[in-house]
Amino acid sequence: MSVLKIRDENGKVIEVACIKGDQGIKGEKGDPGEITENYAHKTFAPVIRNTVIGSAVAVSDMSPIEQELDIKLTSATVIDFSTVTVNRWGKNIFTSQGRNETNFGAYANTTQRAIKENGIYVGLACNNYYQPYNIADYDTSNPQSIKINSRAVSEYGIGFNFRVNPDEVYTLSMGNFDSKKHELVLSFYTQGGGHISYVNLTESGYVTAKAPQDAFWMMAILVSKVAGEDVFFKNVMLELASQPTQYEACKKVQTAVAYKDGTVEGITGLYANTTLFTDDNEVLINLTYNADTKLYIDNKLSKI
Repeated sequence: MSVLKIRDENGKVIEVACIKGDQGIKGEKGDPGEITENYAHKTFAPVIRNTVIGSAVAVSDMSPIEQELDIKLTSATVIDFSTVTVNRWGKNIFTSQGRNETNFGAYANTTQRAIKENGIYVGLACNNYYQPYNIADYDTSNPQSIKINSRAVSEYGIGFNFRVNPDEVYTLSMGNFDSKKHELVLSFYTQGGGHISYVNLTESGYVTAKAPQDAFWMMAILVSKVAGEDVFFKNVMLELASQPTQYEACKKVQTAVAYKDGTVEGITGLYANTTLFTDDNEVLINLTYNADTKLYIDNKLSKI
């Protein structure tokens, strides 16, 4: 008997007992004494294989035991997928780290913006007006407690850009919402930087918006409604969902480039809540994965 070592959701190593195969007769190859991790996932019961398809996909029942995900890209317009990148997140796709403060250009809201990946836009309003002077100080070094100090009570805040897919629904929420201090905004732009529309926070403490047909970028904007005071936005979460769910810190992003035929290798599943995006709105993601049996059944029952 041999032992297969695998990791659980928290990275702890656990062991699975595996029986060594019988040796074949002379002239035949014996069964391998060791089994692969992938073989264990697909062979040992109980295993539920689930498949989802979408321009972006978010699942909440993935097995937390590490697995290589079966991903195939398809499209009605794209023939060669070798330039398409797939990104794997956890549930929360909001992060303030790894970003650079970026000048957004002129003040007027009619300005066509040059939006770059992983930017921070200081002094951005929901309707595309831009005036950095309105923000006296800010600190995004701690993604779970972002500080903003505004010079005056206004609609100007700190913007964080994200690639989006048209018609997908996104929800922006936070942990310590106070209607007297905080405002949350989702604002949409075309690929060329033209402003399309925005949705701002309701009294429910979160904001939900469907990306318009011509949307390519979305700004998640945090606005302080208090002047001359440090205001903290704690446990901010952006997710592919129609309403907020329990907070989860942003996981490390994993990326891979597809092969010409749309096959994607090297993306692993580690989290029950997993989100996949591509950088091409014309592409669909076909994801097959090992589901956590209990979560899978619970999700099915909740829809009855």
